Amino acid sequence: MDQTPLPFEFNEGRTYAKKGSKTIWIKEQRSGWNKRQATLQLCVHADGLPHTPPLLMFRGTEGTGDSRRKAEMKKYPKGINVIFNKKAYANGENLKQWARQQYKWGSAFSPSEKEPRLLVIDAFAAHKKSVDEKKSQNDFIAELKKLNTTISMVPAGGTGYVQVLDGFVNKKIKELISELEEIHYDLHEAEWRAGKFTVGDRRILLAEWTLQAYNTLHEKYRDSIIKAFQQVGLSLNPDGSEDWKLKIRDLHGMFTYSTA
Repeated sequence: MDQTPLPFEFNEGRTYAKKGSKTIWIKEQRSGWNKRQATLQLCVHADGLPHTPPLLMFRGTEGTGDSRRKAEMKKYPKGINVIFNKKAYANGENLKQWARQQYKWGSAFSPSEKEPRLLVIDAFAAHKKSVDEKKSQNDFIAELKKLNTTISMVPAGGTGYVQVLDGFVNKKIKELISELEEIHYDLHEAEWRAGKFTVGDRRILLAEWTLQAYNTLHEKYRDSIIKAFQQVGLSLNPDGSEDWKLKIRDLHGMFTYSTA
């Protein structure tokens, strides 16, 4: 599991035009939208199947809010979870809720079966922050342990090497979302230029694009997800018979294997 920022403008300041064009239109939304960030939290699995739905965090007052927010929430597509907080950033409270309500069911097994799980996360403050012992039952790590989860925490500086999402998934899903944004802009260019899409509309669109990209990721790139887990050694047979599949970035040629 990992978080990655999603801007409201993926192609700010870039466009395509024929050589010699005297006027070049820049695809850019209204002032300030490039600063309205969102955070996407993804959890991918070693079998390459979409067990845990994506979570989008937007900047705003926490909770369902006023009637306008409630109306907006009803427009988000099913299959993606959307929450709001002041920083559009993962914190201890929403991580606990994620563990209880989403990760809990992100398995081929029922939570009551207590099948062992392995979850790889970054050494991010909100991931590792502990609370006092009297309230430990509300701690994110404690919630994971209730699900018989072994936690593998990647140290700072190591995520680019052994974190599956940093190595492949985050980049690919951003590319897919950006493609969908481009298609929508091209189909509705007049409306975009006229500023007819409100901030709420933009959030809903981003949620739709994210869900579609998430589904495409698992449909078209399932083998790549499985391979990414194998290359960092997370899903290899513990007897060593598959160690030849290891391929850590910048460490090529560092491993030797024997068939004896």
